[in-house]
Amino acid sequence: MVSWHNKYAGEEAVLCGTGPSLWNIDPSLVRNTGRLVFGLNNSFELLDLDFWMGFDAPDQFDPKLWSQDNIKLYAWNHRIEAHQLKAKNIFFYKAYGLEVDSSKKFDEEIVVAGPYINFIFEGYTFSMALHMLHWLGFKRVFLVGCDFGGTSKLSQMSTSYTEKGHQHHLKGALGFLEEAHRQSPIEFVSCTPDSPINLFLDYKSIGALKSKS
Repeated sequence: MVSWHNKYAGEEAVLCGTGPSLWNIDPSLVRNTGRLVFGLNNSFELLDLDFWMGFDAPDQFDPKLWSQDNIKLYAWNHRIEAHQLKAKNIFFYKAYGLEVDSSKKFDEEIVVAGPYINFIFEGYTFSMALHMLHWLGFKRVFLVGCDFGGTSKLSQMSTSYTEKGHQHHLKGALGFLEEAHRQSPIEFVSCTPDSPINLFLDYKSIGALKSKS
């Protein structure tokens, strides 16, 4: 069994959320940074991604996703549907808490560090993405489309979506980022204008990042 633990040790990435500001970004600016581009949920509809990470069921995404060449990091419990869709370049992660109300709970001991781990689902993909980036070894992450406020149809995937639930998840994810900023070895840099993350993170315009290619 091959692990991707620290596969990208010391490298930098751009993490793309699905906040309203994502619509205002020139996609070429993200690609021209020369960093690996790691996108969540429906960000693939606007940006050319190297990595995609999602959590919701396959039918919540545009079918074009599954034929794209990017590396897809997807929840283990959707593996059968994903294989039926003949998804390209897909790798599955196990998320503890995913089936907490189900008889199909993961029964292995929960491991959150080392080469073979479980990711903790706390109700939002964003926190698992930060854990994934840490596990992969990235040293610096630039945050794009991470508004933590407002509405965006890119975020409204699930049929159970409610604005109240969305705001609850945003608040939780924002708190998780603040904690990660204090404790994670990753250096986080905001590239999202007018976001509350700019109160505790350095801000740089995505267009001002010098290419590393």
